[in-house]
Amino acid sequence: MLTVKISREDVSYVVEVMTQATLDVKSMTVKSLHDMVYTLGRLAHINDVHFFIPSDLETSLVKSLQVEYPGEVYEHRITVQ
Repeated sequence: MLTVKISREDVSYVVEVMTQATLDVKSMTVKSLHDMVYTLGRLAHINDVHFFIPSDLETSLVKSLQVEYPGEVYEHRITVQ
């Protein structure tokens, strides 16, 4: 299981990508955040990713997932904080 926690920090977002063995923390814009989700879905099965996102990203992230992974969007684990 891969966990992605996204939080708001001023004009950017802080993204924490956690596996059982590692933690990677990055500061990103909305555009780079969507690019990261796309890349993440190419490296790991997107249903094995649990997203924790702020409410202001809910609409744009779900729309992005619907475009990139149309058959799987309702199976995603998304928790809005």
